[in-house]
Amino acid sequence: MNHEVTVTIQADATGKELKLTIEKLLNIQNFLTNNEVLASAIFEILKNFTENFTEPVTLTFAFDPASLKGNQKPVVFY
Repeated sequence: MNHEVTVTIQADATGKELKLTIEKLLNIQNFLTNNEVLASAIFEILKNFTENFTEPVTLTFAFDPASLKGNQKPVVFY
């Protein structure tokens, strides 16, 4: 994903075979309300089973800190 998003999963985070998909969403108008401003693209990250991972998973999103104004902070929603 051009280094825009990185998913780091420990080898023992699941006992199942993992298939992970990451898709950059292009039609995002319905996600934005109250005049929010995006600091990065919106991604859909899915795995092939419903159970939680047994170990923490790290999601890293690249963004331009200069795009933030004043006391704005970047946040992640799911």
